[in-house]
Amino acid sequence: MPRPGAAREASAWVVIDELGSSVGGNDGRLTVAGRVSQGTQPRVAALDFRPVENAAVMEGALNIAVGSGLLTAAQGNAIRNSLMAQAARMYVAAFALESYAPAGSYGVDVWLADATGAEVYRASTSFVYQSLSAFDLDFAVVDFGNVVAATSSHIVGDDRFVPGDRRPTIKNIGNVPLRLELRFTPMVDASGTVQVADLSASFLGEKLDSSPTGSVVFGNLLPPGRSAGIDFWLEPPADLPVSTYLGSVSVSLRAP
Repeated sequence: MPRPGAAREASAWVVIDELGSSVGGNDGRLTVAGRVSQGTQPRVAALDFRPVENAAVMEGALNIAVGSGLLTAAQGNAIRNSLMAQAARMYVAAFALESYAPAGSYGVDVWLADATGAEVYRASTSFVYQSLSAFDLDFAVVDFGNVVAATSSHIVGDDRFVPGDRRPTIKNIGNVPLRLELRFTPMVDASGTVQVADLSASFLGEKLDSSPTGSVVFGNLLPPGRSAGIDFWLEPPADLPVSTYLGSVSVSLRAP
């Protein structure tokens, strides 16, 4: 399951009978290699396997495999005994898989080859990368600054995700297209009696005014891995008293 903000590195683990095999050797014995593929892509990532030397790391990998149902307890114990007897070795290969990589089934192929490169054994498995709806913002405040009565105030967003640059941007860090919804509350003065509710926003080329409920739902979808700017407008009335006005805007995205 992809997780926003999580490390992008994934790992493939294999245990190989050590009789006549070694990784990366040039002494005529066998080498191990692999790849990850998805859909019509023949190779998402090449797998560069390295031996695992740390006993605690090997034990942790076996416990995860048994706990997740990839191995039975009996299979885990058999592999553990082979590793302890040095009759087998464990190898790991790391590969990058972004949180916005397509959801679906991924294949993992691992093969042994002789010194000539000829394949002598192949094993295959698969995993399912689940759908993820997630986003990130590079802003926490929408500040119109000093506003002049009867004069439109505009905050310009951009597609560059740079926190603190005062140009609102949203990024889809999941792997499904997302629809943006904004919910405004009226801006009120210190006394709480004077309101400014004439607010609007623009996203992916679509500009919408705040509705009586304060909700704005955009029709255009933000694709996975993409960033887009959000523009905001405030239209203060001509008779607006001088004061500090505060309101809120909530941001949510959801799959269509």
